Amino acid sequence: MPAAAPQKTRALELLRKHGMLRLRDFSAEGIGPETLARLLRDEAVLRLARGLYQLPTAPAHAAHSLAQAALLMPNGVICLGIGPSVP
Repeated sequence: MPAAAPQKTRALELLRKHGMLRLRDFSAEGIGPETLARLLRDEAVLRLARGLYQLPTAPAHAAHSLAQAALLMPNGVICLGIGPSVP
C-alpha cells in the first residue's frame, strides 16, 4: 500500500496544474483507477463526466463546459450558433 500515497499526491498535483484530466491522462502518469476511486470516495475529486475528473475547489468559468467538451472529444468540432441569419 505505500505506492498508493504517492499516486494520490501526484493525482492531486496534476489536477491542480491542469484543472481537468481524463482517465487516460492519469494512466499515462502511472496513476491507477483504484487511486481515482479512493479520491472520489473521499470527495477529494469530482467526476464531471465518464472519464473526466476535476478538483471540487476548481473555479468555474464561462468556458468551463467548452473545456469539458474539448477534453471528452479531442478531435471534435465545437460549433457556436449565432441564430437565424437576416437577409
